[in-house]
Amino acid sequence: MRTLVFVALLAGSAFAQVGELRLESTVRRAVTIESAGPVELVGNVVLTDNEAKPVVSEVGIVTLRHNYRWIDVTARKTLQEFAQLTPLNTSEEGVSRWILSGEPGEYVVEAVAFDSELGIKRATGTVVLLPILPPKPPDPPVPTPVLPSDFDGIAAKVLQKASGMDGAKAIASVYKRWSQKIMEDPSLTVGGAGPLMAQEVASITSQLPAASREKWTGVAELINSETRNRWPMPKAVLSQFWSCIAAGMEASR
Repeated sequence: MRTLVFVALLAGSAFAQVGELRLESTVRRAVTIESAGPVELVGNVVLTDNEAKPVVSEVGIVTLRHNYRWIDVTARKTLQEFAQLTPLNTSEEGVSRWILSGEPGEYVVEAVAFDSELGIKRATGTVVLLPILPPKPPDPPVPTPVLPSDFDGIAAKVLQKASGMDGAKAIASVYKRWSQKIMEDPSLTVGGAGPLMAQEVASITSQLPAASREKWTGVAELINSETRNRWPMPKAVLSQFWSCIAAGMEASR
């Protein structure tokens, strides 16, 4: 809640009695019901027709504390654009209140008080209404990765072993690149490509934190076991095998 207190400007000091005129304002959040039918408030429950729409906005509460008989208050954004001032009932003596509503922006509030004995007095201030931004939508749920089921679900097995491991995406990139390279480079053999790829993977895993290196040890044991069970593999099969491992590593982080 923002509160502003404004000191009145004395316009006439030639009178024996001292006039008091103090302008205060606060900014509150209001809910307006846009409804073609009647709106009924029961406690803090609002009853409306089916087409009613609640609108949340900022409003100003303008308070004048005074001992004058007549007062006039205006609130304007520009020379042509005025805020709406709706009187609020108050039982406090010498206090008048209004709800200031309008489009977001800065409004100049001007109060003029008059009394035949106290003379004329003025008070001015500003009220700033900010727009109410809609709530940020929740983040979309993270999609469940769709993993290839080839090779007895090697991708899912790798995902389970490598879950949360640092460097998983970098290792996945190496496996993916070599799964393509072994098919594109005729000079590469099945026996020769594996050690070359292993060197690249080792340069990544050697830099990992201890916990991730331990995870990789489990992943590597799984991959080596699955590889031995299927060896030898033709180039096309090995390429697909490495591609599945890449998918499991990519999904693990």
